[in-house]
Amino acid sequence: MSIELITVMQVSANEVKEIFQQLIDEKLSREEVAEWAFIRTQAYDNEQLEFFPPEEEGRIWETLQYLEGVDLKSNNDTYLHVKSDFFQCNFFSRSQT
Repeated sequence: MSIELITVMQVSANEVKEIFQQLIDEKLSREEVAEWAFIRTQAYDNEQLEFFPPEEEGRIWETLQYLEGVDLKSNNDTYLHVKSDFFQCNFFSRSQT
């Protein structure tokens, strides 16, 4: 008999806000942020991701999906998203509805 250990990853609203801010402040590269988000979306796809606080799951998830694509390029030299897009798409800077 083999026992499979399942590791659950947690992601918090504060952590996502901090990563987004580090992207805006250019303390983390687009590629680092996209990889960070990719790891968490993979954990979600494998039912191994918990959101904290749970009531922020929607905004956390929406932000993770956006961050996963911040390193996409429209051609070899140009990113699809410009820095001003980050301010418009920062889901945690929006008021809750």
